[in-house]
Amino acid sequence: LDNTRLHVLDDHLNLVAPGVPGELYIAGAGLARGYLRRPAQTAERFVADPYGPAGSRMYRTGDLVRWSRDGEIEYLGRADQQVKLRGFRIEPGEIESALAAHASVAQAAVVVREDRPGDKRLVAYVVGDAVDLAALRRHAGEALPDYMVPAAFVVLDTLPLTGNGKLDRRALPAPDLSTDSDGRAPRDPAEEVLCGLFADVLGRPSVTIDDHFLRLGGHSLLATRLVSRIRTAFGVRITVRDMFQHPTVAQLAELIQASGGDQRRPALVAGERPERLPLSSAQQRLWFLDQMEGPSATYNIPLALRLAGRVDTDALRRALTDVVVRHEALRTVFRVEDGEAYQLVLPADGVDVPLPVVPATEDTLAGLLAGESAKVFDLAAELPVRAALLRLSAEEHVLVVVTHHIASDGWSNAPFFNDLATAYAARTEGAAPQWAPLPVQYADYTLWQQRLLADEQHPQLDFWRETLADLPEEATLPADRPRPAVASYQGATLTLSFPASTHAALTGLARETGTTVFMVAQAAVAT
Repeated sequence: LDNTRLHVLDDHLNLVAPGVPGELYIAGAGLARGYLRRPAQTAERFVADPYGPAGSRMYRTGDLVRWSRDGEIEYLGRADQQVKLRGFRIEPGEIESALAAHASVAQAAVVVREDRPGDKRLVAYVVGDAVDLAALRRHAGEALPDYMVPAAFVVLDTLPLTGNGKLDRRALPAPDLSTDSDGRAPRDPAEEVLCGLFADVLGRPSVTIDDHFLRLGGHSLLATRLVSRIRTAFGVRITVRDMFQHPTVAQLAELIQASGGDQRRPALVAGERPERLPLSSAQQRLWFLDQMEGPSATYNIPLALRLAGRVDTDALRRALTDVVVRHEALRTVFRVEDGEAYQLVLPADGVDVPLPVVPATEDTLAGLLAGESAKVFDLAAELPVRAALLRLSAEEHVLVVVTHHIASDGWSNAPFFNDLATAYAARTEGAAPQWAPLPVQYADYTLWQQRLLADEQHPQLDFWRETLADLPEEATLPADRPRPAVASYQGATLTLSFPASTHAALTGLARETGTTVFMVAQAAVAT
């Protein structure tokens, strides 16, 4: 079309090279002014055009495409179908293209399913004649990095479509996660127990003793869960590293047998508490830094959740209080007596979490979020959690929750928001949430850890004295400016691009060593 320009750009509006996926932008004289009476959507879709005349704009189509070698634009899918899985941004269309390149596949669709709460995984649906799933899985492993290889494959006669001819994602069947390998059955009770643990953690009906943990959809978080289950069942102290080095039931069974002896740790249970609760090792670290550096927002963990539709503010405030009452760590303050820090769990009946409602616009939103994130906690007097509701309109809000790292971490987010959703649903009905009491609280873990360290004190101390001996007080990494005398915690994000050959080599090395690309990159940094 005359007076029309097309750009394929990355997240930073930079032009991408041929073959690299990007988002399609349209610019030119025929561009609309925006969406009628929808300023937020206009601001999101109509952006400044850095490649046109001053003041010109371009339109974000939301289409993921790439330039071919012949100068044609190939459609890959929708940007709003982009997913983030275990820290990786994934374009399902890229996986679909790789699968469709296999000779036996005529059509392919890839979606993220969460058939078990908290366990998201990629599932591929393919249409073709005589599809060999084992061969297709090998093809996917060779063409894609490990984190993009689907955990399950489903062969269909046709892909279900909606009335207007688009993929009907809700009509896609749940995958049969039974193993498709020809591995051996368990040969003894130990292997039978391990097969059951593998299957349970991976969400499969069964596994064989030769099935590879990573190739069945396993990853580092699932490996952590599996290691914990194995420790409990066998009384041995294996590590996540052991899981990656011995990724099959047969190999793990040999490792467990070779370890010998019952190394079982005492169970974590609720028990009698002393008058003053000590700090856990993690709490001691954070408390020490707070005392040494003074009031700071360095260890604040801010989370923002955009809410569509009307919000019952009073119900949400009550729900936040419900969650803080339920989890003692969120109503714990840190006091000092006789020169020693201790944690004090505040009584549940005295807790009330304020929820200020702050007027906001799309233009002021970023500044308000930054302001809420930067507020300092007084760990000796304040709850280590606060919240605010930023009101964009009657139908749109942003809930900001900020916690201090002394009471929360990344793994805490899922139970926090799951409990908040449960409590809010109950409070909007005029009732309190009906949930079972927690079997243990963080204070119980602290006491368990203290007992454990007392039992293992000498081996632990000896190990760390030897490991840390003769280390320099300061890591002398090469830097382009002098190291400041006092840490400022200021930083920035630097974006770089690596050629496809480097990425292929990294994924190949990860595949050869039975690791993940993250582990390869971390090894490079450590080296």
